[in-house]
Amino acid sequence: MRKIVLFLLLAMSGISANAGAAAIGSANPVCIAKTHTLTYYCPASVSGTRVELSSSNLVLGDRVTLSSLNSFGTTCITPNNKKFVGWEYNGSVYPEGTDFTLEEDNSIHLTALFADNDSASITYDPNGGKINDTSYSLACTTTSTSIVLPTDVKRLGYQFTGWYDENGEKVTEIDKAACTKDANIILNAGWEPNIINVLFNPNGAQGTL
Repeated sequence: MRKIVLFLLLAMSGISANAGAAAIGSANPVCIAKTHTLTYYCPASVSGTRVELSSSNLVLGDRVTLSSLNSFGTTCITPNNKKFVGWEYNGSVYPEGTDFTLEEDNSIHLTALFADNDSASITYDPNGGKINDTSYSLACTTTSTSIVLPTDVKRLGYQFTGWYDENGEKVTEIDKAACTKDANIILNAGWEPNIINVLFNPNGAQGTL
């Protein structure tokens, strides 16, 4: 009896029970992923001012193969007595053709890196942190007089302990003898978690944790 009365009330008001049910389920939520820009640049040392070569939009988790320098034609020419060693971003050097995955919530600016023909490249892996230094060595030769390592390296909740080679040995300075032509020296940031002491005041209460 109640069902009949409800149906009559809906009919009198011009509302269809089926139409109402369909309307409730018809508004599907739309999720719009946050996009970030991956941009290639030619450095000011080549053209006098930094030049944008190309730009594309990515979302977290997207994977791309890094472009070759030659794919940009004559927009960015390798200087005399130099070689293109890869794309520099946040202290790391990525060779052309590297599969790059967007894993951080930031736009990516890749700058072409050139070094002397007889130099080795130096790659720093911040290992979840960020290099804040504005000047440090990204290449070296067997005759280099100064090879500067980044020291202003930060990671939320951790203390930077220094740079380590691929064997886990701490590196305080790079041996010039390792800076042979076409070598790639890889250094990984070391971290120790910050320890936070938490004190509880029972304020007269008793119990166990």
